Amino acid sequence: MFYVRKSLVFILICALLFASGALAVQASYTGVGAGNNGEVMVETVLEDGVISEVRVVEHSETVGICDAAIERIPKAIVDNQTLAVDTVSGATNTSNAILAAVASCLEQAGLNLVDYQTAVVKADVESEVINLSTDIVVVGAGGAGLSAAVAAAEAGRNVIVLEKLAAVGGSTGMSGGALTAATDNCEEFDEEESEKFATWLIDTAKGQGNAEIIRQVANSSNETILWLREMGVNLTPYDYPVAGESFAIYSAYTDFEGNSISSPAYIIRQMALRAEELGCKILTETPAQSLATDENGAVTGVVATDAAGNTLNIQAGKVILACGGFVVNQDMMIQANPKLEGVTYWNGAGNTGDGIVMATAIGAKRVFDPIGAFGIWESADFTNFPRNSSADLTYKTLIINDRGERFMNEGEPYGYQNLYRGFMLQKMDGCETFYALIDQNAFTEAGEATFQAGNAVKADTLDELAEAIGVDAETLKSTCARYTQLAGQEDEDFGKAAEFMTGMSADPFYAIEVGPLTLSSIGGLVIDAECRILNENSEPIENLYGAGELVNSAIFYEKYSKSGMAVQFVITTGRIAGANAAA
Repeated sequence: MFYVRKSLVFILICALLFASGALAVQASYTGVGAGNNGEVMVETVLEDGVISEVRVVEHSETVGICDAAIERIPKAIVDNQTLAVDTVSGATNTSNAILAAVASCLEQAGLNLVDYQTAVVKADVESEVINLSTDIVVVGAGGAGLSAAVAAAEAGRNVIVLEKLAAVGGSTGMSGGALTAATDNCEEFDEEESEKFATWLIDTAKGQGNAEIIRQVANSSNETILWLREMGVNLTPYDYPVAGESFAIYSAYTDFEGNSISSPAYIIRQMALRAEELGCKILTETPAQSLATDENGAVTGVVATDAAGNTLNIQAGKVILACGGFVVNQDMMIQANPKLEGVTYWNGAGNTGDGIVMATAIGAKRVFDPIGAFGIWESADFTNFPRNSSADLTYKTLIINDRGERFMNEGEPYGYQNLYRGFMLQKMDGCETFYALIDQNAFTEAGEATFQAGNAVKADTLDELAEAIGVDAETLKSTCARYTQLAGQEDEDFGKAAEFMTGMSADPFYAIEVGPLTLSSIGGLVIDAECRILNENSEPIENLYGAGELVNSAIFYEKYSKSGMAVQFVITTGRIAGANAAA
């Protein structure tokens, strides 16, 4: 009887709690949103319509770049009980993916999304002007900016680093994290191999680059590997899985304890830790607005705005611009090459040409590359094109333009970026649409999978294929006949290796729309051998230095030279600029 009475009391208490709202009904839901690299899975916990917890449980976003969004957006949703929160600068896609996933959870719970769209009321805080001074200001906290900061701080200088996004890393943080070097024995300087490396880079740039800078990069390439190792980056040589590569490529897939890591995020993290260890102040969400100069045109500092809206007047002995290229600035891309309009890009969100704007405003010289950018080739809608699952397939495809003509060696390795250049030259010649063709001799399983996913056209004959993709049937059949004629042989038309010449004669046939995917702009500001930025008269602007993608016309011309060369150039020119600014 006692136990029955006790149970009744417990039930009564629960009923009273529910009636008073003291004991909320809790439920958990899982939703997904489309992020930068794939789906972002989010768990949302609701208690009587109140969002009590938001947690990202699974994602494939770029480590380092996405961290701020994954930390801030869930907290902002819970704190404000709304989806109308600010996205994180530099991680907009990740931010929106989290918001979409939470919205899905709310809908699953039968809640009205309108009730969760109240704008966040921000405190009205009066901004102020803050005056700072330092030896060196570095604008940009990607690979170039962090390396410049570390090099300058190692020389004993006080350094402030300005980063307009919420996280450090820039395009280096989104790269493959590989660095090219002269040899795979970085402990010893090999003069002959370094000169061979430099000569090859100079020739690849068709003599248009800065030979002095290129030689410095080539001669310092192994030293840069050692420099990063001293910061705790376990860089080791590896065999790059494409044909035709030469010289050494280093990357980091584990740390020194053997833990699996993301190479670019690992490099950036260790550089940032080293910079902070040396006393560098890294100010995120603090975009530089302009360069300060004296009556003689010498740079005296930087004007910036911090996250609170305050104006920072930073007086500095030297300024290093390392804030990336202009891929995200559509107007600048079109100015460089009108055919770059609308071309998909994969690049740091901060690459809007800020350094170019600030420097040209005080008379800096800017150069344009004939192509304007470099990259890779990808499916036109950047979805699951099978090249991502098979390098073998990448080389075996037959790529045609919208005239039905073949125009390049589809089997060139990633490093020799004639692939991207080939697309751009075709676009400059009036072609707009391109297709990768696959037949039974290539890799029908991948073609069928792509077709089933809705990203390919399938046909039993070449006539049907031509009609489906809108190209001239006779031209297409002639192109495929020539390609089949060369099957198993060295490609005398475009130089493709015999092993990838499988022909185009065995049905079914698949066509996947493809095109250029921009990884970096080419062109920008001009530097001398000391990484000093030059004016229109090709004279150094006093106290102003440049490094990284912002000045990559010093080494690239019309195309990318080699896998791992961009990160090597970025970090080494950062080192050069930092050391010279500190001297």
